Amino acid sequence: MRRVVPAGLTYGRDNRENAIVTGLVMLMTLLGGGPATVPTPRFVAAVLAAIMAGVLLASVRNRRPLPFRFADGLVAGLVVLIIAQLVPLPASLWTALPGRALTMDIDMAVFGRLGWRPLSVDPSLTAETATQLLPALAAYIAVRTGPAARLVAVIDGVLIAGGLGLLLGALQMLFQGAAVLSPYSRGDYLVPTGFFTNHNHQAVFLECLFPLALIRTRLAPWTRRRLPADLKTVLGVSATGVLACVVLATGSRMGTALLVPLTITSWIALRGASKIGFLRAVTFTGGIAMLVALGGTRLVASLQKGDLASDQRWDFFRDAWQANLSYWPAGAGLGTFSIAFAPLEPLAHLGPHYLNHVHNDYLELAFEAGAAGMLLAGVGIIWFLSRMTIAYRDKAATDMQMLHRMACIPVLLLLLHSIFDYPLRTLASEIVMATSIALLSINYPPHFFKLHLKK
Repeated sequence: MRRVVPAGLTYGRDNRENAIVTGLVMLMTLLGGGPATVPTPRFVAAVLAAIMAGVLLASVRNRRPLPFRFADGLVAGLVVLIIAQLVPLPASLWTALPGRALTMDIDMAVFGRLGWRPLSVDPSLTAETATQLLPALAAYIAVRTGPAARLVAVIDGVLIAGGLGLLLGALQMLFQGAAVLSPYSRGDYLVPTGFFTNHNHQAVFLECLFPLALIRTRLAPWTRRRLPADLKTVLGVSATGVLACVVLATGSRMGTALLVPLTITSWIALRGASKIGFLRAVTFTGGIAMLVALGGTRLVASLQKGDLASDQRWDFFRDAWQANLSYWPAGAGLGTFSIAFAPLEPLAHLGPHYLNHVHNDYLELAFEAGAAGMLLAGVGIIWFLSRMTIAYRDKAATDMQMLHRMACIPVLLLLLHSIFDYPLRTLASEIVMATSIALLSINYPPHFFKLHLKK
């Protein structure tokens, strides 16, 4: 038995289109770690997404006819939600919405009358949020409309960007405080953040790379020549050990806690996939020992950092929920939390810094998108849980089920992280989420996976 490269899964000189997709996804991901206060990288990423959309529309490799999936309806629902928040409404309608008293006073003071206004209290911020979703939408369309080779190209772009972020994080560990290694101002952070400005986002993004790398491995060979199984095990365990150490070094409590579901879901997904020989067992044990030796101290420090009971997030949650009631059920408009919340923030919690996000994506979505946004999110989570149940239901999984199992893991990690942070407001994490959801919506025929081996 010798391994051959399946037709259509190579790219580079053989397929320039997939090489372009890989490069664009890599650049969009690298540009997607900054804060909203630094708009230039996000603008460039949106431009790259538009270029990628043009490449995809001009492609002759798109799958036709394209079957409509439930996830496509969720994406379409999000687009409709954004458009609905930007459509101008007559004064008789928008003045009846809760939370618009201040806007009414401004209109009367400036114009002397009430004009047409959209549902969003600041349509420019909602439109900006829409453009920030373009990279994720481009990644989703690339996976859904293209052959398997294009999925490989998208994952490669994310993995290359993640590898560069991992390398940058390792250098930040070695040379703490070096300004040249910090793409954004990090305040008091003296921990590795890679190309992110937030150490929590860096930690969870790196954890999402593990299942994506496994998907990439099962879809296509990494090299033209087949590597020995034991060498692949050594390289895989070593890379995983370095990744875990950088995750622990970020000092992210949530990132540290999410190592548990990552390990459990990965083990369940991979059980029975291959036999573990003596050398592999020794290598794995050695990798765990190295991880404990290098990162054990940081692991304990991350879990013990600060007092959970006094964490400011609890105040954020309470204040945001009370403010949300002022706009419910219509919402204030996507991307408008910071300005819509400011007049409603309790004086007792005012300080030198403003609250840009709730640090809970679900509460922030309820605040900005109201009942419609929560309904869309709820339906999406139920769909995901059903897909995850199907993927993990059988002990002996098919090849397609294995890919779906791996694709469930990044989605699960990001949904859990969203309880205590805002990863889905970060472009790089949005690209990972969109790619994983798109993969959960496709099915390759059984004979596809047999192309990897030839007698």
